[in-house]
Amino acid sequence: MNRQSTKKALLIPFVIMIITAIVLMGVWFIFNSLIALIASIVLVVMIIVSIILFRQALMKMDSYVDGLSAQISTTNNKAIKHLPIGIIVLDENDHIEWVNQFMTDHMEANVISESVNEVFPNILKQLDRVKSVEIEYNQYHFQVRYSENDHCLYFFDITEQVQTNELYENSKPIIATLFLDNYDEITQNMNDTQRSEINSMVTRVISRWATEYNIFFKRYSSDQFVAYLNQKY
Repeated sequence: MNRQSTKKALLIPFVIMIITAIVLMGVWFIFNSLIALIASIVLVVMIIVSIILFRQALMKMDSYVDGLSAQISTTNNKAIKHLPIGIIVLDENDHIEWVNQFMTDHMEANVISESVNEVFPNILKQLDRVKSVEIEYNQYHFQVRYSENDHCLYFFDITEQVQTNELYENSKPIIATLFLDNYDEITQNMNDTQRSEINSMVTRVISRWATEYNIFFKRYSSDQFVAYLNQKY
């Protein structure tokens, strides 16, 4: 129910009451004109007072509704500006017309009036084919959706999710076997001292490599090693 309908709903019973009272005054004039005259004066005073009070009540109601509407509008605007979702409004030429605070905080420069396809290369063409796309911008990862009716782009920050997935993938364990090709053939004609020096040199080289990449290794034969590492390496 809108404001005008509410006023009519309050006014109709009041008008009916006044009409009923006037009719009753007319009936009283037939039987006792003096009482009817006094009652008429009282009725007129009551009507005037009621009208004044009714108008004051309507004015208070209008003031309350206006204040409430302004408060709701302000709250909505603040909510839109500070939503944890990026919003970019485009004009009819696909230039950026407005961005909310979330996107302002995630962008390096003022992009108002810039072509959205230059700021985010070919993003609208990508969104013609699919409902959403994932992009990387300023070290942030976003899932982007487009509302053609509103001409708005919505950016959902998935940076933490992407980083968690990368951490999970990089942390996957790998067991590797290192094989020194022709090692036994090369060292078979060496004396013990030479063979020991070669073994030490090979172990040092592999140890430096393993330390650099945080890899654990163990030698289980003269020419073979087993290594434990993460997917990242």
